[in-house]
Amino acid sequence: MNLPARKMSQTVALGLGLSTLPALRLYSKLPMQQNNRLRTLLATLVLGFASCASTASSDAMAVTDFEANTAPIYIQEAITVTQVAGAPNSPSWYESAIINPEFKKALSVSLLSLGWLQVPEQARYHLTANIQEQETNMRGLDAEAWVTTRYVLIKAKATTPIYDHTIKTGFQVPHGVAFTGVEKMRLALEGAAKQNITELLQGLTSLPQ
Repeated sequence: MNLPARKMSQTVALGLGLSTLPALRLYSKLPMQQNNRLRTLLATLVLGFASCASTASSDAMAVTDFEANTAPIYIQEAITVTQVAGAPNSPSWYESAIINPEFKKALSVSLLSLGWLQVPEQARYHLTANIQEQETNMRGLDAEAWVTTRYVLIKAKATTPIYDHTIKTGFQVPHGVAFTGVEKMRLALEGAAKQNITELLQGLTSLPQ
């Protein structure tokens, strides 16, 4: 729990929705003994914020209202999500993040809502996703996030993908939508991820008939 002063102040700044620089300045002016007491208090606060708002939710990232009138018939009840990689596999206590298991659930729910999902044993197509980057930024009191993901759809037992695209999407959460910076970051990541999955679905509907 003994984080360096700079790391702790950055964490608290995000948790409270503040700019990092003022937090660092305030921290540096405190006497060492007070720094130690404040470190314990701030760690407690940050843990409280992160435990309830650090991990992007699969429910919030899933796309369940997409219209796919032009989708090719061969992907109906044919796709399984075999792997999601690139992101952490477990949540971080001090920052908002997308984790692989939640993103995989979001992808599966999105495919299920369109009637495209199939159990792995019977799936004719395998979808993988690699989350290459997830970026967050506080712009004043607004939170911004960008998600970059490479999707590959390949026919079972084949070697050449029928879909291989990298998609980057962003989302902004304005001031007033959430109280803490950590929660704003989570909402921004969820919005960017949902848009990312939406663009994937758009790409799959454009596959050759």
